[in-house]
Amino acid sequence: GDGKSVKQGMIYRCGRLNKSSADSPVIEITADGIKTMREVMGVKSEIDLREVDNGEIGGITSSPLGGDVQYVNIPMKWDGDMWNDNKDKILETFAFLADKDNYPLIFHCNIGTDRTGMIAFLINALLGVEESDLIKDYLFSNLGNIGGARHKSGVTDSPYYKAVQSAIGSDLKEKTYNALANFGVPAYQLDSIINL
Repeated sequence: GDGKSVKQGMIYRCGRLNKSSADSPVIEITADGIKTMREVMGVKSEIDLREVDNGEIGGITSSPLGGDVQYVNIPMKWDGDMWNDNKDKILETFAFLADKDNYPLIFHCNIGTDRTGMIAFLINALLGVEESDLIKDYLFSNLGNIGGARHKSGVTDSPYYKAVQSAIGSDLKEKTYNALANFGVPAYQLDSIINL
């Protein structure tokens, strides 16, 4: 929004790397995919937003990218009110994002659309990305095999979007900063993410 560019190569939104809801780990990412994430993208950390108690993570306890890639499971509920139902998990995610030692990183849920889309929206809005671009980013989900279509309303009707829109601020960046601060994310973490 201010004419600047978001630094590339830090955070990647993607889908799962292993099959969800499997009895034992079934790695879906190919050897070439692993090589690209490790050697080209330089991924150091994986944030998995899938739930554990329902077996959604597919039995993994470490990253399919290798033992030296930090694997963090921050299980979020995906149906209902993702904003209010996942408060502690959103706070945990932003604390992780505030640590420069965790970068570059990938984050995903099952297909990388709803929970992942919420976090992607919040990160990019915090950085000053225009709303129209945030909507386009969400709609990129439709280019994948996601079992149905996603629409603009998936963002604009969501509680997280409404929380941002109702926050004090002169633009989306300020509103997002204030919405996250009001939610409980410390200002030093928000500032660290913006600086990174």
